Amino acid sequence: MKITVTALLLSVLLLPTRSFAQESVLGNANAIRIAEAQQLLAHVRSDPSWKWDTVPFAILLLTEERDYLIGHPSPTADFQSEGVDPILGLDIFSRPRTEAWSLQFLATFPAVGGVPTVVVGTAEATGRSSTAWVVTLLHEHFHQIQYSSPDYYAHVDALELDGGDTSGMWMLNYAFPYEDDAVINHLGDLAETLSDTSDSGDALEHTNRILRQLKSTLTPADYRYLTFQFWQEGTARYMEHVVARLAADGYTPTDAFMELDDVTSYSTYQATLDRQLKSELSNMNVASQQRLVMYPLGASFALLLEKIDAGWMDRYFNPSLSTVRLLDEDL
Repeated sequence: MKITVTALLLSVLLLPTRSFAQESVLGNANAIRIAEAQQLLAHVRSDPSWKWDTVPFAILLLTEERDYLIGHPSPTADFQSEGVDPILGLDIFSRPRTEAWSLQFLATFPAVGGVPTVVVGTAEATGRSSTAWVVTLLHEHFHQIQYSSPDYYAHVDALELDGGDTSGMWMLNYAFPYEDDAVINHLGDLAETLSDTSDSGDALEHTNRILRQLKSTLTPADYRYLTFQFWQEGTARYMEHVVARLAADGYTPTDAFMELDDVTSYSTYQATLDRQLKSELSNMNVASQQRLVMYPLGASFALLLEKIDAGWMDRYFNPSLSTVRLLDEDL
């Protein structure tokens, strides 16, 4: 009997997962990832290089049976309270799954009560590791910062790109000339230049030249769309690199997060992001990937800006919604 009890005690002590007094209504792994994202965001915000205002980190987590609302300042009447989550320490609200968005969805828009909300499936549903999912949440949080900035919507309207579409879907569906040979060649040259910015002065000169070629090739509206996508999607992708870098330098993840099966260190993930970006630039196919090329191009452009102008983020929010014009007003 003593042997049996001892063996039982040892088996309990050697359990690989952290136990909690209560189960999260979100599922413990989902709650642990969101708690890690919140702690990492607090670390990022404390860094002097982080220039952005604090806005609600509202998340709508999509699961097979229910949609869970976390950190939202004003839940709408279709949500019911689930009480305070034992892992997050936050009020959770839920509603039956609406099926308005797939479980693989990952985007930010005013989905609930007009508040910019990260609408996201679980790490498993979106095919991301826990580390990638957490960093991607902070990418989406940067979109919340963008959309909450003063005059954002007025400045977007001033671009005159919506073609009468008030839903915002024009940002995804804009008829940019992705299959035009000249555009493909210029964007390919830009990808090649931005893939190696070890000589930032040389990269800057070539980037400036290619952007001027693009400006002369594209219609004014098409060029505004290109530079807007660099500003919005490209910079949000760039923020993944910033977050991973800050996380790799002096940040301690939560114990519960580190116990998840698929977690990698943030320094390892930072290296992964760097390799992924170079691969995207090297293997870019503008005609087939279309709008997706804006992410690596815009992120790489932001990384170049970071090298040549340490204060560029102070001027990021500007009426033209263009990072390119931070390089040169004539662009």
